[in-house]
Amino acid sequence: MPFSPPLPTRGPVPGVFTAVVYRNTASGTETLTARPDDSHLRLAFLSDRVTTREAAAAAAWDVASHIGSDDNGQTWPTTAPAVIEGDIVKVTSPDHLIAYFRGESFATFTVVPEPTNLVPLDTTLGNNSR
Repeated sequence: MPFSPPLPTRGPVPGVFTAVVYRNTASGTETLTARPDDSHLRLAFLSDRVTTREAAAAAAWDVASHIGSDDNGQTWPTTAPAVIEGDIVKVTSPDHLIAYFRGESFATFTVVPEPTNLVPLDTTLGNNSR
């Protein structure tokens, strides 16, 4: 029987961290929606690049600051306001654990409980004041 080299093996398939950004407003916390169907803009980051929920929150913060894109190539809509201090990032890890992070300053976060007062966001985005 002729020798055949072993087939190349792939490493483990990376998991995906997902992130949804919430705006913290005086009237409560609003989910930032940015799709025509009014669904959440869900950012995705592969676990071979982003390895913790904190790193996924930082990556989502960058995208929501109009810097770069997620691992699916999604960028922050130009009509959507950039995140500011006090906004919340919900991160779901590949093992389905959820954490909420409040942006304190550039790439600094505090873990917070799940927001309890979610109100509908004006989907015109241009008319949302803080």
